[in-house]
Amino acid sequence: MNRRDFINKAGRSSMFLGIAAVAGFALFKSSTQDVEACAIQPVCSGCKKMNNCSKPQALKAKENGQ
Repeated sequence: MNRRDFINKAGRSSMFLGIAAVAGFALFKSSTQDVEACAIQPVCSGCKKMNNCSKPQALKAKENGQ
C-alpha cells in the first residue's frame, strides 16, 4: 500500500464514520427528546416516555404514582 492509497482509505473511512456518527446522534436525539409529545398529550400518566422524562410535570406525576 502506498501513501496515496492510505490517504484515500483513511479519508473514506473518516467520512463513513462521520456520517454514521451524525445519523446515530440524530436517531438517538429524536428518540429521547420528543418535545411535541407533551403538546399533543399534556397528561403524563398516558405518555409512553414518562419513565425517561425529566420535565417537572413528569417528575410530579412519578411522585404521585401515576
